[in-house]
Amino acid sequence: MLTVEPDGKVNMIRTNFSNHMGYGILDAVRRGRTAVVREFLDHGNRFSGTELVMAAAKGKWDLVRFLLERGIDINSGVTPIIASAVTWEREDLVREYVGIGASIHGEFGAKAVKTAKKEGLESMPNLLQELGISVENAVETNEELAF
Repeated sequence: MLTVEPDGKVNMIRTNFSNHMGYGILDAVRRGRTAVVREFLDHGNRFSGTELVMAAAKGKWDLVRFLLERGIDINSGVTPIIASAVTWEREDLVREYVGIGASIHGEFGAKAVKTAKKEGLESMPNLLQELGISVENAVETNEELAF
């Protein structure tokens, strides 16, 4: 088990990092605890595919960058990381993620457009179109976006 002091120091209480279905690392991601996530990964835990989506949905951009540096697939998870960046109206992050390989084609682009439309984000459709997503052709569905 890991604890984090207010100054950011990570304390290891036990050295057994096995946990049920990755709950420990997901809890650390949910709370935005990059140091704890680092410890889990350094001790053999693997990505489940949910970590990146969760960190992005929570707006934990430093943690997102850390996960990407550690090799998580930028296109993993149910909701594309681009859709999370769109939700937060982070043009800089949309461009950054596309620049390092985030998919904007097919379902990924359609979800980003749907997110922008659903949230009434006026700045995002123009950016998405500039990046090559067909904003007009995004299929309207009743599908819920999972974060």
